[in-house]
Amino acid sequence: MKSKVSTKKEIKKTPALQPLPLTKLRRVCDLDQLKFKSTEELGELKEIIGQDRALHALTFGLEIRDHGFHIFALGQSGTGKAANIRKYLEKEAKNKPNSCRLVIC
Repeated sequence: MKSKVSTKKEIKKTPALQPLPLTKLRRVCDLDQLKFKSTEELGELKEIIGQDRALHALTFGLEIRDHGFHIFALGQSGTGKAANIRKYLEKEAKNKPNSCRLVIC
């Protein structure tokens, strides 16, 4: 029994793109579920959240004992990169020998 082999490639049409309604372009938070009235009531965060990969890279970079290695942080301005890195490094420096040099530009 011979099977039919088609030499034509079947092309499937993708459905037409539809514009998103404005209500789908942002997530809305129910303010009644929050347990505070103002962010001024919140304490300062003790840890960096949502940056597991960056923290792993930073920890890895700090473990390099050779000279001439640098850690470069890239991201949008105003997101707290330098402040968070400085806080993390100050905490880590307490457990490191005095010969460690930390420079933040």
